[in-house]
Amino acid sequence: ELKYTPEVFAYPTGRLSDYDAVDIEELKRTGFKMAFNTVPDYIKHGYCQYELPRFSLPETTGDFLQIVNRLEALKENAPIQPSFCRNFLLTR
Repeated sequence: ELKYTPEVFAYPTGRLSDYDAVDIEELKRTGFKMAFNTVPDYIKHGYCQYELPRFSLPETTGDFLQIVNRLEALKENAPIQPSFCRNFLLTR
């Protein structure tokens, strides 16, 4: 129907339990170059190109800024996560 083969695939629900090695092999066989699940994380060296994480669309500008500026990664590694961390970000 598309008259071309897309190179990128997004698993319909994206949960790790909803796809497996058989699905990944089928994506490779049909010409996909990569696929995204819905595990919220940054892509790191060594990730399988058919199991790439992604963030959902943020609801607020502050959440968006945290993701693109990698503040989500800092929050994950912080020993204590203050509850006010979203309130100090500038918004436009």
